[in-house]
Amino acid sequence: MRGKKELLILIVIIAGLVAYLWTDKADRVNYKLPQIEALTTGKITRVEIKGPEETITLTREDDAWYVGQRPYPASKRLVDSLLQAISGLQVTSLASESENYARYSLDQGPAIRVTAFEGDTQVRSFAVGKAASTQS
Repeated sequence: MRGKKELLILIVIIAGLVAYLWTDKADRVNYKLPQIEALTTGKITRVEIKGPEETITLTREDDAWYVGQRPYPASKRLVDSLLQAISGLQVTSLASESENYARYSLDQGPAIRVTAFEGDTQVRSFAVGKAASTQS
């Protein structure tokens, strides 16, 4: 009789733990990430990269890219790589639910801000900071 009670109590405890683990939402994502539409790299005409101390501007004239105020030819390979990164950007996780962006160097001071334009229209803008805990 005593063994049956212990077995019944053990089964109830196991069932309770299984129910808790089944319904526990601590490790699940409780927010929805925005979907970012891809850009056509051929339509981007200007890219501004603003750091804490200076701004670098890349401009396209015809099929060539130039850097700075006095147009200096830019490396086509590097610019193409940058444009692919800008156009194919995807949101993988939320860096901070509490909006504590200083921890990731995303506040106004140390963040690197990248803005892409089609003509005079801004089509994409984002900030680059330190890696999050997910290494993204």
